[in-house]
Amino acid sequence: MKKIISGFFIFLFLTVASWAIEATREVSIIARQFEFLPNKIEVVKGVPVRFYLTSIDVDHGFNIDKFKVNQKIENGKVAVVEFIPNAVGIFEL
Repeated sequence: MKKIISGFFIFLFLTVASWAIEATREVSIIARQFEFLPNKIEVVKGVPVRFYLTSIDVDHGFNIDKFKVNQKIENGKVAVVEFIPNAVGIFEL
């Protein structure tokens, strides 16, 4: 009986530990003149982020100073940006 209970607690611990390790947050972003869609993106500090950026009209720049993100988005192509947010707040794109 002790082995069954010990095994259950080990299983429970490993399950909870895997929940704590969050996967990369992936977001698709469309750029068009004067806006990005979606226009509000929420991420979690410490959880990796991957943005898939696409322009539907002209080349655009994508910049988040706080996270040292600076990417050119060429019209008709997909640019991928990855970073780990290391601060809490509201940041302009």
